[in-house]
Amino acid sequence: MRKFGESEILENGLKYLHWLEYEASQEGIGIEELARQLGLDEKAVVELVRRLEEKNFCQVLDKKILLTEDGRRRAREILRAHRLYETYLARRTAYPSEEWHERAEFAEHRLTPKEADAIADELNHPRFDPHGDPIPTRFGDLPPLRGVSLTEAPVGKILEVVHIEDEPIEVWQKCADSGVVPGTRLKILQKSDNFIQIEFEGKRALFEVWIALRIRVVLVECSSEASADVFPLSQLEVGSGGIIVGLSASCRGATRFRLLDLGFVAGSKVRAEFSSFWGSPVAYRIRGTLIALREEQASQVLIRAE
Repeated sequence: MRKFGESEILENGLKYLHWLEYEASQEGIGIEELARQLGLDEKAVVELVRRLEEKNFCQVLDKKILLTEDGRRRAREILRAHRLYETYLARRTAYPSEEWHERAEFAEHRLTPKEADAIADELNHPRFDPHGDPIPTRFGDLPPLRGVSLTEAPVGKILEVVHIEDEPIEVWQKCADSGVVPGTRLKILQKSDNFIQIEFEGKRALFEVWIALRIRVVLVECSSEASADVFPLSQLEVGSGGIIVGLSASCRGATRFRLLDLGFVAGSKVRAEFSSFWGSPVAYRIRGTLIALREEQASQVLIRAE
């Protein structure tokens, strides 16, 4: 586990105070509770708060530690750097998704606001990071939180994932391994006290409640289109055709750009012409051209029957 320096501990405390205010809607926190949350002893937290007060990043009122406007601005600069860097890793590199958060934790303390702005310019100013967290603008603006946890969402309705917690990392890994990421559209099939079963992209998955609590979703208004029979191209039988609905939300980086360049875009007709002896790759005809895709590539293309 990487050890944090003094400035990093200071900024992590600032981020936690911002989380309390923005996500938990909690007005302030006491020394003892903050020590427990940060994993520090109370003496260290007293010193931490003193240093934050010196920088005018926080104030203590009625034994509650509260962010100041300067503290809020600085916390959002750190969050902006973190979330932009995660987005850069997702779009421009081949690092596995389980590494994005830790690498961004390191980078957030070192990127200047000017360097963060340069990343935003390169990425065309993304609004959300790969986990669905909103990215503060260069002016420090943040939109209201969206959605409810999967445990609160209705059964049988079409929902879209808008956020998945990246801590603990086991939550993100379970979701990513299942193919559920921000942007995935799904339907809850059933709930129990311990599990929630969902259906998405022609597949099913079972999530424990402690994981479902960390997945936020919104109701999809255009449910007629979203509820149509959508399934992966890899399930299309040879000799059959379909209409491309889009690419899976889990399809990112170079693979996504490659498929789009090959013409696998919404509205295009595609037909499975023939497969290799082993079943993969399969030759698909799209826009008058035969293109061979491996099963893992074809599973990223969503279609509905022609």
